[in-house]
Amino acid sequence: MTTPAWPELEALFHEALARPQAERSAWLAERCAGRPDLHARLEAMLRAHDEAGSVTAVPAFGASLTQGSP
Repeated sequence: MTTPAWPELEALFHEALARPQAERSAWLAERCAGRPDLHARLEAMLRAHDEAGSVTAVPAFGASLTQGSP
């Protein structure tokens, strides 16, 4: 197995993000056919991106307490 080059990973990552989440799995399977290392790396990057987005969508503890204060 070879490690995918960063420019290729970055390009495919941004292409995947441009697709609806429901279509990504099939798109990844097609684009990464025969390259399980590339497929696994991209899946991990997309999962981390999605998880980071869900964490930042939740207000920090105490944020609602200070929003109404003058």
